[in-house]
Amino acid sequence: MKNKGAVIFLTVIVTALCLYYLSFTFVSRNIQKEAIAQATNEAGEYDPFKKRTYLDSIWNEPVYNLFGKEYTYKEIKETELNLGLDLQGGMYAVLEVSPVDILKGLSRNSEDPAFLGAIAKAKEQQKHSQENFSALFYQAFTTDNPGVKLAPIFSNSTNIGKVSASDEDDKVMTFINKEIDDAIERSFIIIRSRIDQFGTSQPNIQRIQGTARIQVEIPGAENPERVRKLLQGVAKLEFWEVAEISAVNNSLIAINDLLVAEMQLKSGNVSDELAATGVEDSGSLNDLLTSDNDDADTTTVAEDSTTNDELDSLDTPQVSPIFALTKSLQTLAYDVKDTSKINRILKRDDVKSLLPRTIRYAWAAKPFEAQEGSNEEIMELYFLKVGRGGKALLSGEVVTDAIQDLDDFARPAVSMQMNAAGAKIWKKVTEEASSKSPQGRIAVVLDGLVYTAPSVNGTIPNGRSQISGNFELEEAKDIANILKAGTLPAPTRIVEDGVIGPTLGKVAQKQGIFSILSGLVIVVLFMVAYYAKGGLVANVALLFNIFFIAGILAQLNAALTLPGIAGIVLTIGMSIDANVLIFERIREEMRRGVGLREAISTGYQKAYSSIVDANVTTLLTAAVLYFLGSGPIKGFAVTLIIGIICSFFSAIFITRLIVEWMTRKGDESKVNFKTPLSKGLLSSLNLNFIGSRKKAYIVSASIIVAGLVVAFTQGLNMGVDFKGGRSYIVDFNQSMVASEVKTGLNDTFEGAGTEVKTYNTDNTLKITTSYLIDDESLDADNKVKETLVAGLEGMTGLTYIADDSKVDETHFTISGRAKVDPTIADDIKSSSYKAGFFSIVFIFLYILVRFRKWQFSTGAIIALVHDTAFVFAAFAIAGLFGISFEIDQVFVAALLTVIGYSINDTVVVFDRVRENLNLGTRTDKFTIFNTAINSTLNRTLITSATTLIVVLVLLIFGGEVLRGFSFALMIGVLVGTYSSIFIATPAVYDLDKKED
Repeated sequence: MKNKGAVIFLTVIVTALCLYYLSFTFVSRNIQKEAIAQATNEAGEYDPFKKRTYLDSIWNEPVYNLFGKEYTYKEIKETELNLGLDLQGGMYAVLEVSPVDILKGLSRNSEDPAFLGAIAKAKEQQKHSQENFSALFYQAFTTDNPGVKLAPIFSNSTNIGKVSASDEDDKVMTFINKEIDDAIERSFIIIRSRIDQFGTSQPNIQRIQGTARIQVEIPGAENPERVRKLLQGVAKLEFWEVAEISAVNNSLIAINDLLVAEMQLKSGNVSDELAATGVEDSGSLNDLLTSDNDDADTTTVAEDSTTNDELDSLDTPQVSPIFALTKSLQTLAYDVKDTSKINRILKRDDVKSLLPRTIRYAWAAKPFEAQEGSNEEIMELYFLKVGRGGKALLSGEVVTDAIQDLDDFARPAVSMQMNAAGAKIWKKVTEEASSKSPQGRIAVVLDGLVYTAPSVNGTIPNGRSQISGNFELEEAKDIANILKAGTLPAPTRIVEDGVIGPTLGKVAQKQGIFSILSGLVIVVLFMVAYYAKGGLVANVALLFNIFFIAGILAQLNAALTLPGIAGIVLTIGMSIDANVLIFERIREEMRRGVGLREAISTGYQKAYSSIVDANVTTLLTAAVLYFLGSGPIKGFAVTLIIGIICSFFSAIFITRLIVEWMTRKGDESKVNFKTPLSKGLLSSLNLNFIGSRKKAYIVSASIIVAGLVVAFTQGLNMGVDFKGGRSYIVDFNQSMVASEVKTGLNDTFEGAGTEVKTYNTDNTLKITTSYLIDDESLDADNKVKETLVAGLEGMTGLTYIADDSKVDETHFTISGRAKVDPTIADDIKSSSYKAGFFSIVFIFLYILVRFRKWQFSTGAIIALVHDTAFVFAAFAIAGLFGISFEIDQVFVAALLTVIGYSINDTVVVFDRVRENLNLGTRTDKFTIFNTAINSTLNRTLITSATTLIVVLVLLIFGGEVLRGFSFALMIGVLVGTYSSIFIATPAVYDLDKKED
C-alpha cells in the first residue's frame, strides 16, 4: 500500500479533531444534567424556569478547561454537536418579507390604478409561481399597461437622486430590487437581534438565498405565541439624547451605597437579590472587589478611580458590582458574561427608584473587543434622557434615506437624510447638543438597543447628517440599513412554522438512538458471521465511520436531526458495501489459487473503480438534496454526504492498513474472509438473467401501470408540505378512533379538508386541516387552534391542557404543530421536481463520462425511472390495503436516496461488464453480460440484505416521522436490487445489441 504514512497521519489527525470537538458535547450534556438537578426539588418536581435561570447564570462563565484554555458555556454550546428541533423540542418558522409593503412605501402609497392593479395581479400569480414578486409585478404592469413607464410612480421626494421621471424601466427595477433586498437584510438583522434578546440558546437564523424568506429555529422555545409576536412585530426606530455618566453620578453613588450597606447589614451574608449576581458570600465578593487582588479577572474600581475625581468616594474594598465589574468609569461597559448580573441589579425596584424618572437605560446592540485580537467582549450600558410623555427626540419615520458612505478621511461612514419636519426638529436638537461641553451624543435606538451613539459636532440645518466613527465597512452598511426601518418598514409574516413539544422530542431521541444501535449490532454480527476476521476488520472501519460522522458534524456545528439519524443508519448499511466489494474480489482471487497477500492487493485494486463510481453517484444525489432541499432534508443530506466520504476513507484505507498489518509477517492464518456459512455460497452461479429479461419487463410494467392507475384514480396521501395547511399532534390518555374524530371535526372546520390518522400509538392523533389556510392575519393561527380545541372538547368531553407532561384521563394536549402556507407548498413541490430532474441529469452525465458509451447512461436512467415509478406505485397499492403513508419532504429525500442506492448497485454490475468487455475475449455479449451479473450477485445480495436490515429497523423502531421514509427506502432497496439485475443491465444489452 502506497502512502501508508500519510493515511496513518490523516487518521490520527481526524481522530484527534473529532475527540476535541465531541468533548464539548459531553461537557454540555453534563451541564444540562446539573441544570436539571438544580431545577428539581426534593419532591422530584422539575421547574423548567429554574433550569433556564441556572443556564443563563453560567452562559458567559468559564465551565471547561482544556489544555489550559478556558471555555464559557456559550462557547461550549456553539461548538457541541447540536440536536435538531425534532430531537429536543422547540419552534421553527419561515418568515417572508412583504414586497407589497415595500413597493407601496417606495411609491409613497401611490393610488395609481395601474400600479395597484399590477400589485393585485402579482399577488395572485405568486401563489402558483416560483418567480420573485418584483418580476411578477413588472410583468403584470407591462402586460396591462403597454407603453406606460414605471418611473413617474416612483419618482418622489423619498427617492430623490435615485429615480427620476425620465428613467427607463430597467433602471427603476434595479432600484426596486435593491430596496427589496436591503429590506430583507434589514429584517434579518432585526430578527437576529430580537432572537438574541429572547434568551434562547443556539438559535439558528438564516436567509434563504434567492427568496424573500428568513428561516428561524429556536430550540426549547416554551412560549410559541410570544415568539410569533416577537418575529412579526414592526421595528421601532428612535433617536434619544444620551445622558453622560456625570448626569447620573449621584444616582449611581446612591445605588452603590445601597448595595454595599446591604452587604454589611447581612453580616457576611449577601442578600438573596445580590446572590443572584453570582456571588455566593461576602468573603468572595470582597476578594473580587479588593483593589490589591492581583488575580481578579475584572478591572477594579481602585485602578479606575484615579481617573475620575467624581467617583473617588467609591475607592473602597467593598463596592457593588455596578462599579466593580465595569471596564471603565468614563462609560459603563461590562464583560458580556457580567451583563446578566447588572441587569438583575438594575431591575430591582429599590434600585430603579434611585434613578431619575427622566433617565432610562439601554444596552448596546453589539459587543466590542476590549483589545484588538482579544476574545474579551465588552457591552456598553447607555443612559438615555426621557422627553415629555416618555417620548424620544425623533422617531424613525423622519428618515427618508440612509446610505453607507465615506468620511473626509476615506473611512466608512453613514449618510442620513431627513424629511422637512424631521430636519426642523433635528436642527434644534443638534444645535443644543453641539453647544454642550463636552458635546452631546444622540443614540440611534432600534427595538430598545443602541446601534450607535455619535457625538454632535455642530448644528445640522438641512436634515442631512453624516455619522462617522471606527466603523467596519459591513457595520456601516448595517447601520445605514437600520436607519431605513422607520421610513420603509418591511413587515414579515410567518408562511411556515411548527412547534415540537419536549415530550415528542424525547420520544424521537429514544427511537433514533435505538434505531442506530439496533442497526449497528445486526450489521456487526452479520459481517462476522459471513466474513470471519475480515468481518471484524470491516466492523472496526464501521465504528471509525460513525465516530468520524459525529465528530465532523460537531466541527461543522451542524444539527443532528431525526432524518439525519436516518442518514447515519442508512450509512451503516451502505458503508458495508465497499468492504463487501473488496472481500468478494479477494475471495474470487483466492478461488483462482492466488495467495492471500496477492489476493488482498488485487482485490483492493480491482474493487477500487466500482467503489468510486458507486460513491460518487450516491454523492451526486445527496448534493442535489442539500442544494435544493430545506429544513430536515438538508440535515439528512449533510449527514449522508459526510457518511459517504467517511465510509469511503474507512473502507478503502483503514481496512487495508489493518489487513496488511495482520499479514505483515506472511502469517496468513491471522486473517480470513470466509466461514462455514459463507464458504462457496453463491460463488458458482450461472443463471440466465439476460434470457429472462423480457419476462421481467412485463412484470415491472404491469405492477407500475397498476399502481399508477390507482394513484391517479384514488390519489396519494399528500402531506401538508405539498398542499399547505396546518397539522397538529394531539395526545390523549386513551385510545381514539381516527375516523370518528375526523367525522366530528368536519363540521367544526366548516367543511374544510381535514385528515385524521393515528400517530405512533392509538393514544395520539395527527390532525391536518386546510381551514383558514388563506387567511394571512396574525390571529388566524390562534383561531384555528381554538376551533380545534373546542371541537375536540365537544366530542370527547375532555379538557385541553397546555402541559403535555400532565395529560390524564380527563385531559388532552397538543404536543406538536406545523403550518405550511400554500406558496411554500408550491415552492417545496417545485424544488422536489428540480431535485429529481437534476439528480437524473447528473447521473446520466457521470455514467456517460465514466463508461464512454451512451448505452450505459441510458440503461442507468431507465432503471432509475423504473425504480421511482415503482415506489410511487407501491405507495398507491399500499393505500388500497389501508396502509397510508404521507408524500412529504422526507419522502422526497427517500426517493432521491433510492435513486442513489439503485445507481450504486447498477454501476457495480456495469463496472464488471466493462471489465469483461475490455478483456478482449471472443465470448459473445450475451454471455459477457450474464457472467457480469452472476459474478457480482453475491455482492449485490449481501449489500442489499445488510441495507434492508437497517431499513427494516428504521421502519419498525424509527417512529411515525420516518415511517413513510423507511417504507419508501425498503421498497427502493428491493426494487433497486431487482432493477440492477433485470432492468438496467439487460437494457444496456438490448441497446448495445441494436447498435451492433
